[in-house]
Amino acid sequence: MNINQAPKGSGKQSPIPTADSHRAVLIQVVGLGLQPGGVWEGQKKPDKVKVRFTYELPDQKAEFDGEEKPLIISEDMNFSGHEKSGMVARLNVLDPQNETGGDLFKLLGKSCLIQVTHKAGKGKNAGRTFANIGSVTSLPSILPSITPEEVFNPLVAYDPSAHDEDVFSKLPQFLQDKIKARLDAPANAVRQESAEEQEQNELPSGGLPTDVGGEW
Repeated sequence: MNINQAPKGSGKQSPIPTADSHRAVLIQVVGLGLQPGGVWEGQKKPDKVKVRFTYELPDQKAEFDGEEKPLIISEDMNFSGHEKSGMVARLNVLDPQNETGGDLFKLLGKSCLIQVTHKAGKGKNAGRTFANIGSVTSLPSILPSITPEEVFNPLVAYDPSAHDEDVFSKLPQFLQDKIKARLDAPANAVRQESAEEQEQNELPSGGLPTDVGGEW
């Protein structure tokens, strides 16, 4: 652990899309598995199965490694079929006629209109600006859909329950780490099962207490 061997950040912020409405195309659907719910206002939020949608913005470009490339933007959503969920809202926009039968991977290559918003970073991120997805709507008729020839990045579909090492190895490292650390990963599931067995073994031989001065 020598500080001289630690990676050094450039101090530069990667280009982000402007805060405006942009044509977009869905290029990645990546299952993240069961992710921790975190804590909000002191309360533990329930764990949720998450899916990441990544969109390419062909009209927003920047130079990376000497090559001009379109910018991308992503969002993580709960894997939920509830009529008011964000996932169903995206399906209604990207597949209004339900031609895909609910298959998220078949949404790849679909065009839409994304409203990008900006948010100033706080704390350790003070001085940085982050681009977020404000809304996703259908393309108005005056704007052309994005053709396959316009799409720069490959279309990517990944499901951790049907692991494909070739696809997985091409995901960004932070996404690989997030997927490996999911709560329903095989290794984590084994640890959870062991913890539950340990709790069971520590119970009195008569089982759960039924009367200890109040309700159990």
